[in-house]
Amino acid sequence: MAAKEEIKNELFFNSKAEFENKALEIMHGHPQLEALIQANNITNEEILENLFTFINIKESLDNSQIYPWIFSISRKNEKLVFKKIAAKNEYKSVVTRHINLWLTQICEPNPEARLDRIRLSSAQRKEMFEYINHLKVAIAKKKQKGLKGIYVYGANNTGKTYIASAIANEFAAEGISSVYLTTSALYSFLISNMGSNATNANAVIDIINKLKKVNALIIDEIGLEKNNYWFRLQVLMEIIESRIANNKITFFFSGMNKKEFESYYHDQLKREPYKVKTFTSRILNNTLEFCIDEIEK
Repeated sequence: MAAKEEIKNELFFNSKAEFENKALEIMHGHPQLEALIQANNITNEEILENLFTFINIKESLDNSQIYPWIFSISRKNEKLVFKKIAAKNEYKSVVTRHINLWLTQICEPNPEARLDRIRLSSAQRKEMFEYINHLKVAIAKKKQKGLKGIYVYGANNTGKTYIASAIANEFAAEGISSVYLTTSALYSFLISNMGSNATNANAVIDIINKLKKVNALIIDEIGLEKNNYWFRLQVLMEIIESRIANNKITFFFSGMNKKEFESYYHDQLKREPYKVKTFTSRILNNTLEFCIDEIEK
């Protein structure tokens, strides 16, 4: 990367000779690359003939943890032979995660969270972990029809947000489109983007449509959002009903168990009892409940 920036354009040099000398200086100045040059008796003429290949080799050596290729150099019939193979590093999963993790402008999951780091200290946690992995395989194979999402609850500091982030990260890294968000962040984002002009209105519609279509929607801290009828009984209801109708899996994380969740929303939204019942039943009837408080000593 740095090498390309230094020698990518001859216009920065007074002559072709100056350009070539700079290129050779950079290549020979790299200890690992110089060792390869010496081991294969590579001449300066050969370096210049294959300059951009050597630049790529240099970058692979400098960025071995993320560069997608590993290069080898050999000779056959006195001619240089370059081979490249896919590197066994995290490049592919990092790029795939980036592509498949949607709407990070609203919420960004903890990038360090991983499913294999979840504490499996209770039967409920183990069951949850197994079911999450089952869902990951099913969604990847587009065989999630008939499967329920999950409803995870627990006290503060039990790792709900970490688990939610881990699901988003690993599903996205497997090529499954994923969104992680908190209900409070979604509400704030939609409100801040609403306005009288068509551009803002279209932006809100686009966000809602993406939340309907994404293959794995992870909703954290449900219940902590502002008590707003429009947001809860229109926006969230519309998203959830669409996802159920189209066999899309949704993951909910809350500080309340299902019974507490149902009572809480009925108390908060008293003037719309029928809609509240419909809203809560859509969530409760289409998820499996897991408590992560029951940690065995």
